Amino acid sequence: MLSQGQFRVQFRVMMSCFVLSMATASAPAFALESISPKDAAAKVEKKQAVLVDVREHDETVLGMAAPAKEMPLSEAQGNTAKWQSFVQSLPKDKEIIVYCRSGRRSGIVGGMLAEKGFSVKNMGGFQGWVDAGLPVKKP
Repeated sequence: MLSQGQFRVQFRVMMSCFVLSMATASAPAFALESISPKDAAAKVEKKQAVLVDVREHDETVLGMAAPAKEMPLSEAQGNTAKWQSFVQSLPKDKEIIVYCRSGRRSGIVGGMLAEKGFSVKNMGGFQGWVDAGLPVKKP
């Protein structure tokens, strides 16, 4: 049984996912090359890539890949100042590896980054990272 606080977090996550799915219903995910969590971790460790979590903050507070940067899809789609600053901070000489819960939102953000000239791969979902036994942090 969930505590009241856990229920609230779960409810907010579900509502965020619903709202985002409605907002992105007409925006198909960009077809990106896939990468496994272990390969992604190796590239990040060798400083060949940057890992980006595109889930919403209500989701990342429950955990995210330890080396990941957080940039929610809503910021990207809103073309906010935070998104613009984030894009400018990304290195053009490294691969950008994106992930979300299932791989759909990361495909959208990855497509946006690819259109800006970045080399991007889609790691899919966060659970794959967890299942691979890779390090997790709570921001």
